[in-house]
Amino acid sequence: MLSRLSLFGKLPEKFDFGTFPPKLEILTLAVSELSDDSMEELGNLESLKILRLHAHSYMGKKMKCGRGIFPKLQILKLWMLEELEKWEVEEGAMPALEEVEIRCCKKLSNPDGLKELATLKELILTSMKQDFVKELKESLGSNVSIVKENDWKFSSTWWKSNSWSDLWVSAGMSIIIAYLRWRQKQGSRHVWV
Repeated sequence: MLSRLSLFGKLPEKFDFGTFPPKLEILTLAVSELSDDSMEELGNLESLKILRLHAHSYMGKKMKCGRGIFPKLQILKLWMLEELEKWEVEEGAMPALEEVEIRCCKKLSNPDGLKELATLKELILTSMKQDFVKELKESLGSNVSIVKENDWKFSSTWWKSNSWSDLWVSAGMSIIIAYLRWRQKQGSRHVWV
């Protein structure tokens, strides 16, 4: 049964994530260009343990993780979501979450509700604004290890997140982003054929 899935490329509007295999444990989305917040629908994938939302996977300004979603999610990665400004986490969301990595989400302000995540152990921040890091340190206190870094490095739970693939995806994403920007300058809206 399929337990890992990586999708690279634009997804149709109103994509139905309910069609994914019920035992899916690891999901990576990149360049999906989703405009609607799909966290509620993704959160209903009850076996999901790792969710990676990489470059341009979500193009909206707001994202919400409501009560009771992602019951088994342990690792969440938000990379290069360039339009994301607000991320709200309700009490009771993601009850098993241990690690969050936020990378290059330049417009994101202090996420609401991260302090409600009792199981959160590590927050990795890469290429984020200093005031964002400062606000999170103040709101989370010493309960969560906050790692501020400018370069990629292994997290303490690398073996759970299959970080070798993260490394390749990270390197590949740089190439994809450069290609997308080049195509955009050429006037093309559709990159993938």
